[in-house]
Amino acid sequence: MPLVGKTWARRGMTPVLTHRGSWPKLSAISAVTSNPHVYLKLFPRQTIRADQVVIFLKHLLRHIPGRVSILWDRIATHRAEKVLNFIRNHRARLTVSYFPPYTPELNPDEGLWDHLKWHQL
Repeated sequence: MPLVGKTWARRGMTPVLTHRGSWPKLSAISAVTSNPHVYLKLFPRQTIRADQVVIFLKHLLRHIPGRVSILWDRIATHRAEKVLNFIRNHRARLTVSYFPPYTPELNPDEGLWDHLKWHQL
């Protein structure tokens, strides 16, 4: 997909990006840790849904020793029943908290994606 940058528009006039590309889809899910490490899982030709979130949580638990605390935004995929069941079944090691609504500036993972996006130019 083409790179989408930040822009402005008149109130009520949402900018629209059109493109002619037909690139294969690549979805990614990631986590930034305090030590700092980045964990990334790619899903070619898939959309990130509950199954992929559970796969990623298993990936984190496999690679991070001890307790794992997750800070998430409130997208529906993170709150899907399958994901919540996985979290309940692994509560000995896994804790989840949510960012306040509409606060991407608090999420260090968003900073990582911004950094990667602007370095591909």
